[in-house]
Amino acid sequence: MFNKRKLVLVGCLLITGCQQLAPSYSYPIPVSDRVYSCEQLPRLTPYTDTLSFNSKYGPTDNQGNRGRDHINPDWAAKYKQQTSDIRALEQSLGKLSMSYASGQFSAASVSTCMLDTLGPWAELNALTCQADNHTGKSVRKWALAAISSNYIGLIGSFDSSDPRVKKIKHWIDQITRITVLEWSNRADKKINNHDYWAAWAVMNSAIILDNRQYYRWALDVYRHAMSQLNDKGLLPNELKRNSLALNYHNYALVPLVMLADLAYSNGDDFISSPSAPINQLVNNVTLGLVNHADFNKITDHPRLPEQTTKRLHTSYSLAWIPVYLKYHQNTPLIKLEQQYAPFKSARLGGNVSLQADNRAKIEH
Repeated sequence: MFNKRKLVLVGCLLITGCQQLAPSYSYPIPVSDRVYSCEQLPRLTPYTDTLSFNSKYGPTDNQGNRGRDHINPDWAAKYKQQTSDIRALEQSLGKLSMSYASGQFSAASVSTCMLDTLGPWAELNALTCQADNHTGKSVRKWALAAISSNYIGLIGSFDSSDPRVKKIKHWIDQITRITVLEWSNRADKKINNHDYWAAWAVMNSAIILDNRQYYRWALDVYRHAMSQLNDKGLLPNELKRNSLALNYHNYALVPLVMLADLAYSNGDDFISSPSAPINQLVNNVTLGLVNHADFNKITDHPRLPEQTTKRLHTSYSLAWIPVYLKYHQNTPLIKLEQQYAPFKSARLGGNVSLQADNRAKIEH
């Protein structure tokens, strides 16, 4: 598959001279003289060990939790402790991109802090060791999503000739190559939200590196996700999560909307048409967000338990909403936006509401 993609890329370069891959938004470069103090961020130890972490849902062979919808408190605590520095890195990057977007600090001071934060991790090739389990692979791709999406927010302020920039981009490429390998050739019954998040991470890397091979891989994952939708516009592999089916449909929708938006900015439109497959998925999730009992009704799944909505109605869980509303007007979503904005997520590049506001005009 990758050999074919290489041929497509070569043909594109020879025949059409492909345009450089572009982000879906661009922040104005801050003109403030106020210096951002990098000392306010936590001191982190780059993670260079094997990626082997507990799942917060407990052991996979637990027959009493086959839907993986009940958190194991002991395992969750261990997971939090094991991944603390990685998660802290994600949060630090999110704070930096949001500080840049606010325009309240000088571009040079924030971008320098971003490079100083990522630099030690890049120097030690952090997050590139073997992942011994599914959770390890998951943590790697979530970290990549945070690294690449927040880097993009500041991309206009980096000097491409800076050795730190070159080293960090090389490191991002390393993690991306591993992520592509880890989330390729999976059985259809296993392809779910994790794959979509991996694609989101990889597509952001594609923009940073101007790598169309990565971009096409991410597009293929998106296309496959749309092909997985059943006749009701639901994702069968997310329905398996029992009482968390609505939560995981929403969680899957986050990277899918973001992928479609980024693809649109690069000439591949999977979202603007009223007949786009993703719209039915959005409508189903929206029904559940307004009234979770309605989600059970549309699934036509007699054994699906009442849905758990804890942590569902938050600014990070619903961060896909302002992006989707750039393409389609939806009254329930507009009301949710008014209630929960601004939307923020470290794995989506920080302040998603501001990203949407700084997005190029959508042509309908």
